[in-house]
Amino acid sequence: MLVALKSNGERIYADEIFERGDDYYCPECGERLIFRKGLKNIPHFAHTGESICHFRKGGGESSTHNFMKQSIKEIVERDNNCSLSELEWKIEDKNGRYVIADYYFEKYDNYGKKKKCAVECVYKHDDLLHFLNKNRFYLKNNVYPIWVFDLNKFLDDDNDFKEEVRVNEIMKEAHKINFGKIWGLDYDNKVIYALHFDSCYRWVEETTFTDWDSLMSEFEASGEWQDESEYQVTRGGYEKYLPNTKMINWRLVKKFDITSYSLKRADNFCDYDRLIASPFMKPFW
Repeated sequence: MLVALKSNGERIYADEIFERGDDYYCPECGERLIFRKGLKNIPHFAHTGESICHFRKGGGESSTHNFMKQSIKEIVERDNNCSLSELEWKIEDKNGRYVIADYYFEKYDNYGKKKKCAVECVYKHDDLLHFLNKNRFYLKNNVYPIWVFDLNKFLDDDNDFKEEVRVNEIMKEAHKINFGKIWGLDYDNKVIYALHFDSCYRWVEETTFTDWDSLMSEFEASGEWQDESEYQVTRGGYEKYLPNTKMINWRLVKKFDITSYSLKRADNFCDYDRLIASPFMKPFW
């Protein structure tokens, strides 16, 4: 985690600390944290191994996840005039239920209305139910969720976009609720790509073979050997649809200026309102 509370209750970012000199506490559970700073990972706070805090689920957040959160904050602040910009921000409803957003920011639209956005960074996350529940919570509380995926999932060893990529249910759901695109973050270069999934088909070669099972069954039933040519079977010769494999159309988003805010009534693809909280982009597929 990148944010902690000082002993006086003040929030502090790990990259603001230059030397250890204070006690730091988890904003979620109140436990004392360990400040870590090294050559390989960015400065961060860590729980002890025995902690059962939210931030320790699944063994804690990876260094890649922390890099993503820090990068998306820098990108949004660079391209937007934010009135509030915070990592690991607690969002609470009137009933006391809450979630902690990876990154949260507020800005004013062209009509002077304050808009609230929560950004969730997806590195290894594969819990679809958690994804859907968090989206519903955000939308019920007038917060626009933006899910940003690790771009490396879509690149090959040469850092070129893969021709075909396996997608999970979270990717497909994010693609639907954001009207046919997802966001891919290149956290090394501090840029974001818009990615659209196209259907993927693979040609199945036509092959002919003898149906030996049927031939032997007929022989056992009649006692006579049949003409093998009558038991020739042809398969293939068509394009097979691959439901969990997609082709990618991509576009570099030169400026991630969040200018569009609105909710749309769900269509048959979703059971809740879809959202637009993104830069203005013409369809590119």
